Amino acid sequence: MAWSHEQRSGHLKRVVNLSRFLIRPSVRCKNLASFVLGRVFRRLSSDFMARYKYVPYVVETFVCPRYEGTCFKAAGFQYLGLTQGRGRHAPSGVGKRSRKKVFAYELDPAWRDRLGVPHVELRPRLEVGAGLASDSWAEQEFGGAALGHIRRTARLVKSAALVAKTMGKPVTTVPNRDLAAVRGYWRFIEKADRFGITPAKMLALHRQRTIERMRTQKTVLCVQDGTDISYSTRPQCDGLEVVGSNQTKAQARGVHLHATLALNDEGLPLPKFVNVVDFLREVTHP
Repeated sequence: MAWSHEQRSGHLKRVVNLSRFLIRPSVRCKNLASFVLGRVFRRLSSDFMARYKYVPYVVETFVCPRYEGTCFKAAGFQYLGLTQGRGRHAPSGVGKRSRKKVFAYELDPAWRDRLGVPHVELRPRLEVGAGLASDSWAEQEFGGAALGHIRRTARLVKSAALVAKTMGKPVTTVPNRDLAAVRGYWRFIEKADRFGITPAKMLALHRQRTIERMRTQKTVLCVQDGTDISYSTRPQCDGLEVVGSNQTKAQARGVHLHATLALNDEGLPLPKFVNVVDFLREVTHP
């Protein structure tokens, strides 16, 4: 929270650490975890005042990275980031323990002012159309993709721009015959599996930008639909599933795509409209 040493010494007691929270797997009750957390937090401030003569402002807790922390999100916790893995008593800069996800819950909406820390926008907003009219839109939507190397991310940005320029056509029809961009595009596709490049990793930042645009709207419509893409003529592709059959009961193999498009109440798409279907199809199954 960007505290100075003096601020930390004076205000640390206002931050309550939720060190353990367990509901045994044998207990089956829908929404029990978030319900219990909500009931506890509604009386936490008054209980602290009665017992310790002061009220806390924030509750923090830690979650192992392999878990999503769903019950904490449902109870109103905000995800803040990862710890450094140093532990409580480790020397500064030494990370020998596993890193944990940090979640925080606001008991007092004005806790930043009370604790004397600068404001940080945990729910950033992005105006509809901001940055999409310029040539750098692909950088804004894909430039932060975590693909393991800066050059792979740069190639993703160039590939997204290339697909947008040739929407509905083969990428070889790119204007001005930019053959270097086409070759880079195909190399990126061919090496995707080798480097663990998945659609989820490629679209992570684009989804985040879409959410940021959604936060500026009073009403958002999420229109969703599914479609089957047949790869019957490409039996060498891996990971295909049965997507249909004809009159002779011959099975067609391919992939199922379920897409969601966010719109405001005027019907304006909130994400940048590129040919995402073709992009995912070609990158996932070259």
